[in-house]
Amino acid sequence: MTTLVKAIMRSPCWNSTAIFLSWDDWGGFYDHVAPPAVDANGYGPRVPGLVISPYAKAGYVDHQQLSHDAYLKFIEDDFLGGRRLNPATDGRPDPRPSVREEAPGLGDLASSFDFTQAPRPPLLLPTNPAPGPASNPPGSVVTPPPVVGPPAFKLSVSVPRREDLRHRRGRLSLLVSCNQTCSLSAHGHLSLTRNRRALRLQGMRAVISGGHFVTVHVRLAARTLSRVRAALRAHRKVSALIAVEAVDSSGIKRKQVVRIGLTWR
Repeated sequence: MTTLVKAIMRSPCWNSTAIFLSWDDWGGFYDHVAPPAVDANGYGPRVPGLVISPYAKAGYVDHQQLSHDAYLKFIEDDFLGGRRLNPATDGRPDPRPSVREEAPGLGDLASSFDFTQAPRPPLLLPTNPAPGPASNPPGSVVTPPPVVGPPAFKLSVSVPRREDLRHRRGRLSLLVSCNQTCSLSAHGHLSLTRNRRALRLQGMRAVISGGHFVTVHVRLAARTLSRVRAALRAHRKVSALIAVEAVDSSGIKRKQVVRIGLTWR
């Protein structure tokens, strides 16, 4: 139905269109109002109805007594000058016991329109909208939805188990991601010592956007790289221990420490 209505809205016919959307069955739902008696057939339980038109009154709820006969009445008023299709005189098989468009109390759908207003542009609804919230039966206790705060701030750091310093020219690469925009810093040291003090790496700082993986680099100074090369050529094991720290806009900090084995090939 939505596809059909949207096709009409997109067509040149929209500015002279009135669409009546109705339900032909009440779905078995309980109705506490007894239908009025108008003839031998009578009315059935109430069903919804919508008027879709560039001249329909916005937000208007019609409180008249209406039936499906009101649609026929509206058409006859527009195109037959108010004359009715009478089962006694129309000359066609017509089992209706009466002219129901003239039933007492039947309202006039013309009250749902304002033909003096400028025609409103189409409102194109999604063909397959997402489902709405679950309904609650009358008298039930409505449980408010839980208050969901922002997701917890997370830091992710991935590194290779080993890094070839000769191929990388003294640069160690880390793949870093935060689920929120954050300020990033990294620093570290080597397992290799000089005068009993660990040789340090050159630190780095950066700002990264949330949800994106970025590659950051920590470098070895030229003198440090020379000492590491000599140690690796002497078949000593050398590794880098790097601490990565991230701070989000609220000042929350996350830290992760990684270790990379170093080679020189």
